[in-house]
Amino acid sequence: MPPRSAADAPLAGGPGTLAAVVLAGGRGSRLGGADKPALHFRGRTLLRRAVDAATAAGARPVVVVGPAAADPADPAGADNQADADSQPGNAPPSATGLRWTREDPPHSGPAAAVAAGLTDLRASDGGDRDGDGGDFAAGTSWVLLLAADLPGVETAVPALLAATRGGGSPPGRSRDPAGIGAADAAATDGWVAVDPAGRRQWLCGLYRRSALDDAVDLLRRNASVPDAHGPDPLAGQSLRALLRPLRPREVPLPAAAVADVDTPDDARRWNIDLPSPAG
Repeated sequence: MPPRSAADAPLAGGPGTLAAVVLAGGRGSRLGGADKPALHFRGRTLLRRAVDAATAAGARPVVVVGPAAADPADPAGADNQADADSQPGNAPPSATGLRWTREDPPHSGPAAAVAAGLTDLRASDGGDRDGDGGDFAAGTSWVLLLAADLPGVETAVPALLAATRGGGSPPGRSRDPAGIGAADAAATDGWVAVDPAGRRQWLCGLYRRSALDDAVDLLRRNASVPDAHGPDPLAGQSLRALLRPLRPREVPLPAAAVADVDTPDDARRWNIDLPSPAG
């Protein structure tokens, strides 16, 4: 990645510096095909928890990459899904202020999903890659990248934002991610949660938007031969392959803050009821 300048750092109190991309389009194959984002934990879906965590952090817009019907709490989801399917990367915001999009084709992998979310951010801010145009995501410099299957996301996100300030208490509902100092921000591509075993949880991180854009461009150039998932070279590519070039700072967090729900055992551990098999 090219070196970052101090000018790329968000200023304390500056509007529109933070957006969010929530990945919610997986097949849930290890859960018997269950719709993971729609699973309920303590009265809310896992997707709603991720969206709420991003919104509380001041992220705008919040782009969900996945079927809008995955969130029954959004009354406009079904209507907006038709637009997301017909115009990937350029769906209008829903009645709750969310944006919905899909990777093209659907289920073509996490790298393609991240790219679709970033494409939607560019559409929402008038197509300006640097994020200084338009009136919806104008000035977006940082992106919360979240999975939609993290029961502890509302603990993890404030901890990530606190880490951007070198610790301390989580910020309030500011649109700026904790007033990152210019010198600190210029030296990193972001902050990524790390579990107690030392594993980076890439889908629980705060990243420089330009670094994510650069990573997408790099992988797309290097993965020049599409696989069977679709025509995009990103189809079928892993999240690790996409984000490997980034140089984020690690934020150690407790297992409960970063654990996801991948298997029936995970669901039982969180007392999450799985839907009965069809038939």
